[in-house]
Amino acid sequence: MTRVLFAGLLLLEYLPLPLPAQPARVPAYIRVIKSLPPGGIVDRLNDKFPAHYYQTLYERPRAVGLISRYPSSVEAKYTEFDEVLILDIPRYARKLYDEYKLRYLLVPPDYPPNEHLRLIYADRECRLYALRP
Repeated sequence: MTRVLFAGLLLLEYLPLPLPAQPARVPAYIRVIKSLPPGGIVDRLNDKFPAHYYQTLYERPRAVGLISRYPSSVEAKYTEFDEVLILDIPRYARKLYDEYKLRYLLVPPDYPPNEHLRLIYADRECRLYALRP
């Protein structure tokens, strides 16, 4: 009797049940990016893993893709990249657009505003600029 009860409990334990699921929240700016003309994006808003997930939704190339580990040299380049985008955007926007086919810049709302870029979208989460000068 004990064996039957134990076998029954074991069977119940291993029965496949559906995993609880809920739809992922997709920010509005992802739908905006997806609707824009083709071109790569410089995503300075999202950390590496959310940015990689969002890339699967908007289906565009992204500057600095996903690698398994970010060495300190890459982190240093990221910092340098941010400084360049803030200080000398007119010159580097042209280079990013012409040489690397990057068309859009996604930044947090507290990123310094830039009058040299065309603002495409803004909300409380982000600002999206066109890099085309």
